[in-house]
Amino acid sequence: MAIDYDTIRDVIAATRHCAIATSSPTGEPWLSTVFFNYTPDFDLVWESARDARHSQLLRENPRVAIYIGRHDQITGALFGDAEASEVSAGDIPAALGTWLHGPHQREDPQRTPDDYAFGKPLGLYRAHLRELYVISHTKLEGYTVEQREKVDLGRLRGSDRS
Repeated sequence: MAIDYDTIRDVIAATRHCAIATSSPTGEPWLSTVFFNYTPDFDLVWESARDARHSQLLRENPRVAIYIGRHDQITGALFGDAEASEVSAGDIPAALGTWLHGPHQREDPQRTPDDYAFGKPLGLYRAHLRELYVISHTKLEGYTVEQREKVDLGRLRGSDRS
């Protein structure tokens, strides 16, 4: 199956929430759904309470799995592997710009970088995709089975948009 990069971009543009799977260093899993926004390079940005379980787990283990898609439709859904962390103080203005003004326009009150200062309850978080997959279907011994196909992130990010 040929991967349709325009459809992948459309899925990301149409989906405002993603599921983020975190885990402790010893492997205890945790799944959270967050509203996200994204950069032109498809780095995901979200806001969460610093004491939320997934935020705590990110401090211990930055590797996450991400699902972007409708819960009722696996075809066209995206599955990713990413490195995630809280945005550092110096990077907050740029991440906040993405959070508020990225493709998924925010409708809540305007925030300022001070809202994410040390000691405040909220943090901004960013995930950089390392791998991304789409689901396709194939026949195997007469059965239709799902398989994941790896997305070329360079092509998705625009270095080769053909």
